[in-house]
Amino acid sequence: MSNLLNSTALKLAYSYLNANPERNIPKLLGWLDRFDKGSLQSTRDAIRKVVEDGDNNWYRLILSLWPDLDAGVRRTLFNNFVINGNIIGAPLQEENCKKYGCNVPWAILMDPSSACNLKCT
Repeated sequence: MSNLLNSTALKLAYSYLNANPERNIPKLLGWLDRFDKGSLQSTRDAIRKVVEDGDNNWYRLILSLWPDLDAGVRRTLFNNFVINGNIIGAPLQEENCKKYGCNVPWAILMDPSSACNLKCT
């Protein structure tokens, strides 16, 4: 149930962000500061550092998502990267790291060659 509430709240936050990203990104960071229990502190700090420097290339890239991407693609990117990959996925990743005693990567790239028979375990 908690993931559903988080997902719904973040989708509402995305709608707010989508209305005026340049003005609302700093406001959303402020809201996260109040409601996060510390699990996203390093992520928030990194984003805040980027946002506070208007000339930062990463910030310009973030803002370019609005004029340069289709609204549906941008929403899917937000859902997959922010909600599923970070908010929901990070605690699961940490839990599995502890459970299996190994590093669980954030993403896995598979690039089988033409010689691959796709029957590996």
